[in-house]
Amino acid sequence: METWFWLVLVAGSVSWAVRERRENTLLRATVKQEQTEISQQQNTQEQIRLSEARFKAILETSVDLMTRLDLDGVILELYTRPGFYHTPPERRLVGKKIDSIYETSVTDRYQQAMEQVLLTGRPQRFTYEGEYHGRAYGREVWLTGFGEELIAIERDTTERVMMAKQLRYLNLYDSLTGLFNRSRFEQEMRHFGEDEQCSVGIVVCDLDGLKLINDTLGHEQGDRQLVDVADLFKRCFRAEDHIARIGGDEFAAILPNVDDETLTAICRKIGQEVDEYNLLLPNARLGLSIGHAMRGCPTDMNTLFIEAENEMYRQKQLRDENVHQFILDGMFQSVEARDYFKSGHPQRVEEYAVKLAVVLELSSEQVENLHLLSRYHDIGNVGLDERIVMKPGRLTTDERQEIAQHCEIGCRIARCVPALVPVADLILKHHEQWDGSGYPLGLQHTDIPLECRILAIADAYEVMTAGRPYRHALSKTEAIEELRRGAGTQFDPELLKLFLQVLESEHE
Repeated sequence: METWFWLVLVAGSVSWAVRERRENTLLRATVKQEQTEISQQQNTQEQIRLSEARFKAILETSVDLMTRLDLDGVILELYTRPGFYHTPPERRLVGKKIDSIYETSVTDRYQQAMEQVLLTGRPQRFTYEGEYHGRAYGREVWLTGFGEELIAIERDTTERVMMAKQLRYLNLYDSLTGLFNRSRFEQEMRHFGEDEQCSVGIVVCDLDGLKLINDTLGHEQGDRQLVDVADLFKRCFRAEDHIARIGGDEFAAILPNVDDETLTAICRKIGQEVDEYNLLLPNARLGLSIGHAMRGCPTDMNTLFIEAENEMYRQKQLRDENVHQFILDGMFQSVEARDYFKSGHPQRVEEYAVKLAVVLELSSEQVENLHLLSRYHDIGNVGLDERIVMKPGRLTTDERQEIAQHCEIGCRIARCVPALVPVADLILKHHEQWDGSGYPLGLQHTDIPLECRILAIADAYEVMTAGRPYRHALSKTEAIEELRRGAGTQFDPELLKLFLQVLESEHE
């Protein structure tokens, strides 16, 4: 009996142990499965997080605005990159219909695209442009459907829109003056050529001496004059007239519905405006040659243009001999205005130089060249910064280098003016010095033209005896001593002896 009892007890214990091991094994498997599921869930969540991050990065780099809409055009969800044009915050847009956000023209395009998506099942694309607070913008929209929803993606195309506008502007307008360009002018010519009922006038103008201005004072000054002429025309012509810059220095205007009296009055007004301009700015004179023509019955526009242009050229030929001198006089007035003693300096230099020329018994041609050289040797100053020319103190190295350019500028001016061509080379070399230390070529001794060596002495004596704001005037004795110290270096020593003899004879 006892043996059986113990056998049963041992058997029960074994059975319990087996059951316990089985349960432990099952528990471990369950825990392992749960750990695996948790790990898989974590991996899935991490993948979702990475996918969302990638999607957000794609949105931020390639999408400016993404909107999820229902089929009625109500916004269900919206994503916009920071600073995307004038879209309000997302929380103010969700739940609203697109017609409460966009202008009517844009809403209509959205509605048409939505209908096409629902009808064909294919994505639709459209663009629109607008203006917000005075700034133009452009958008490109892609619209596609997903079940009962629509997805709209907008891209900012403002830069492309602005570039296209700029190209259209340059295709029709002159970038410097803002007037029509030649291409637009020819379009207008063709348009009015087809209108047989309209009386049309044409005015053609040419800015005289622009090449002289560009070659001597620089293209910046020439451009400034072109802009001034354009502004002058805008004041003279009527609002309905078509004004254009059709060449470098040539302007033209088409005047629709004009009579001969009005056309003549406009041309007269242009002349008056030019005269007033030259009174206000005598140092930067404008010269315009003007021609005009009108048709009273159907006429070929090209023939009309040629008629006006021929009249302009006839006027230009009559003015051509005097136009350069006219502009030169304006430049000379500018130089005189910059000179410390107004018109006194060139006259006194001329007086001293001619006295020495008489002693040397120079030819009449050389004496005439001295007259011109004395008067116009500093004409190149017109192309320099007035602050440097009028600076009361000593010049810096850079300022001296800029001042030295006035010889070359003056030479270019003289070569453009027939009356000054004989002294152009002399103007270039009038700051050369006897020992070769002058500028701009570093000439020395007799390589320097005689007229320039005479001018150097006369000019230096005048400056010393007249004085400058940064240096008081010297007495005649002091000036003579300064000249003697420059003999053989700055001045021709033989010419200087003769000049001093002239001064001494005058004193006696």
